[in-house]
Amino acid sequence: MTVAIGVCACGGEGARDSAQASTLVVSAASSLKVPLERYAEQLHRSAGVSVRYSFAGSDLLAAQIEAGLRPDVFASANLKLPRSLHAR
Repeated sequence: MTVAIGVCACGGEGARDSAQASTLVVSAASSLKVPLERYAEQLHRSAGVSVRYSFAGSDLLAAQIEAGLRPDVFASANLKLPRSLHAR
């Protein structure tokens, strides 16, 4: 089975202190929870980076981003949403 994931880097909130710099903030589709959490474990072990997730439906996450939320990464199960956000 092949899975397509739309990912959009959102730029975060600008300058961060050192504690925040080692935390990656990810808004991700609920269907991606298991693989992303596995990846986060590897990322933490290899690079010392922590990942903070917000899992929900891709459309809800896109609406939150449109309303001003700025995660570092938007991982959508719908390829159209990241493209649309990027175009705006």
